[in-house]
Amino acid sequence: MQAAYALLMVCNQAWAMQTGAMPATQHPRKLLAQCEQGLYSLLGTLDNYALAFEAIRGMRGVYFLLF
Repeated sequence: MQAAYALLMVCNQAWAMQTGAMPATQHPRKLLAQCEQGLYSLLGTLDNYALAFEAIRGMRGVYFLLF
């Protein structure tokens, strides 16, 4: 969750640089693209965690039925 918050804050600053609200120290489009890639990677990781959690929760029920 901390990684998501950090990426969102960097994206917010890059967006502010792109709109002219802040002075640009880097290329905001490149920074936004990197942030977007990082957020998609983070979403994929969270999706995998959710899938694994569902699988483990389902296996718990089978374990109790078998023994």
